[in-house]
Amino acid sequence: MPNEGQLSDEENRQDFGLIPLEKQIIALAVAGYSSAESAKIVGISEPAIRLHLTGICDKLRVANQFELMLFALHHQLVDTCETSPSDD
Repeated sequence: MPNEGQLSDEENRQDFGLIPLEKQIIALAVAGYSSAESAKIVGISEPAIRLHLTGICDKLRVANQFELMLFALHHQLVDTCETSPSDD
């Protein structure tokens, strides 16, 4: 049983096929930024942010943004020490 208990290369990858922009969008959502705020930070339109979120949910096979955030935290896709939006 040579590979028993070892993860395959696919399972060992922690990016789940996400590109850096998708990871950034997930991090912003987890940090509590709205789609509009995320759009300004990333430099794309708000509809594009929402489209990316839908695509990310499909890619990770989660039903909604809440499940996406739980998935991201569980799989340590984001740093939980990132700052949250200011109250300005």
